[in-house]
Amino acid sequence: MTERDVAAATAEIPGDSDPALRLQLVCHWICANADDLRRALLLILDFQRHRTDAWATRLIREATSRYREELEKQLGGDCGAWPLILGALLQSLLEPGAGYLKRLHLLLNRMVQT
Repeated sequence: MTERDVAAATAEIPGDSDPALRLQLVCHWICANADDLRRALLLILDFQRHRTDAWATRLIREATSRYREELEKQLGGDCGAWPLILGALLQSLLEPGAGYLKRLHLLLNRMVQT
């Protein structure tokens, strides 16, 4: 699932895109796939709650780091976007319809530019 998701997220981003377009496309993909991303996040959290052995920890780390690394590559390094994206996905689970994902582009834009 991780490889497919990451490939889909980056497939439409031209290699020579400027940072603003990259950010726009990444945010669009996150919003368009929010339901699947929330389900994946819940599965990962549930799996982690039930499995704390080294194999499970490594599996979770590998899956989540793949998402994080690709997002950081698209958005320009370790800009802190990953925790914000996770937070917006979790908040949209806790407060559906509150608009957190719709504001994600604005918040990420501020982070990436600083």
